Amino acid sequence: MHDVGAWHAMLPQTSDTHLESAPGDEELVGVEHRYGLVTASYTLRIRFDEAAHRVSFEIASERPHDVRAAHGFLEVHAWPGDP
Repeated sequence: MHDVGAWHAMLPQTSDTHLESAPGDEELVGVEHRYGLVTASYTLRIRFDEAAHRVSFEIASERPHDVRAAHGFLEVHAWPGDP
């Protein structure tokens, strides 16, 4: 969950993800999508909830962004049978 540099492998059409800064209890993560000639870049404000295995995100609207709005969460749980 904390390896934001690897997020490009799981987000659709994402060519780059990188940590921009980590102010306090959140991280700002730069994201760039590419699909042919189309590109979109933005910064996500990320909050980690370790106890719930959850990452919540929203567009950091004070940063440059090509996407009007985005928000949501991801939850990560162990696969049944894995130690």
